[in-house]
Amino acid sequence: MGEVMPQAGGEAALRFEWADQWVAVAIRPSRRARRVHLKVLPPRRVEMVVPYGFDRRQAPAILERYRHWLIQHLERLGALHPGVVERPSELSLAAVGRHYLIEYLPVPSHRPQLRELSGGRLQLTLAEEGGWRPLLLTWLRQQAAAELAPWLAAVAAASGLHYQRVSIRDQRSRWGSCSARGTISLNFRLLFLPPTLVRYLFVHELCHTVHLNHSAAFWGLVASKEPAYRQLDAEVRGASRHVPLWALPE
Repeated sequence: MGEVMPQAGGEAALRFEWADQWVAVAIRPSRRARRVHLKVLPPRRVEMVVPYGFDRRQAPAILERYRHWLIQHLERLGALHPGVVERPSELSLAAVGRHYLIEYLPVPSHRPQLRELSGGRLQLTLAEEGGWRPLLLTWLRQQAAAELAPWLAAVAAASGLHYQRVSIRDQRSRWGSCSARGTISLNFRLLFLPPTLVRYLFVHELCHTVHLNHSAAFWGLVASKEPAYRQLDAEVRGASRHVPLWALPE
């Protein structure tokens, strides 16, 4: 169950126990949070996003209430049973409907290189066994810049909402965010999500250009742009299951 443990300096650390193992839980206050959200992050962490003023004494009971959900997601990440993440032999970008087969060419003393070949193939030339992941992540970020930026622009035009600029980022715990200056940041891992969820996340962040909060006015604007927002918002909470283990943030 959830438990609060004292730490040096007088601060309290929250941890979650299961199968004789402890999982660290970080409590992160957010001005945008209207309710408590739980996030499971690799390698073995849980983040509890809470509104400002949240009574931290409630945290252990919340962890116990969502014990089954936490265990499912921790197991999926391999967090409670860590092991080596195998390099992928294929890659699917559900957001844009593209699938690739991946070929690996081990070449000693060769500069790591990724080439996109015809027929939906990616060829990685490597000198080291573990050099494949940085290449694939860099390629994914490039694909996200090419695909997500114009897609966001199209959704903005269709919805009548406006933003200043877009940034493609390697975000650890968010799919997207919007700054007070109207900059929308998008997680490149959106490429792994179904198109309906990506579009909803675009609408969600675009509505933050009008209401930089999660007030009733904000959700009213979201509802006017996407009537099925409740169902889609619920699906987003578990959307990390669409991201392969090797592509999750470390």
